Amino acid sequence: MAEMAIISSSDLTKYDRMDAGFHILCKKHEAETARLEKSMDNSAAIALAVEMLVKVPPRYRRDINPLVRGSSNRPPDIHAQERAVREYPYLSLAIFGAVSDDIAEHYRDKARQAEATAHLFTRLNGENRT
Repeated sequence: MAEMAIISSSDLTKYDRMDAGFHILCKKHEAETARLEKSMDNSAAIALAVEMLVKVPPRYRRDINPLVRGSSNRPPDIHAQERAVREYPYLSLAIFGAVSDDIAEHYRDKARQAEATAHLFTRLNGENRT
């Protein structure tokens, strides 16, 4: 089912944006965004959001694409995404937080794969020395 957004005049004044995708994300993450705004200052939020953006796997970066300003038909690149997380750091952190368990599992899986590969080569070395 498609999501719809009603953009109020106060939202237009606050964000100066008319795109529904942006407002849907704002509404979806409203409570967490407000909590984050109370818990950290803007510069700390920007630093954390930019650091997370770089470390988030590309498939999860797409979740913040509605924050990117512009009307290109191509998906935004990481530079456009970085501008967006700098402009909306608290909302970006709320979006990343919503998928943080999936991202953590992604990296745990990568770690398991790396460990299995390391074990394979260690075993190969051990067998050649006997």
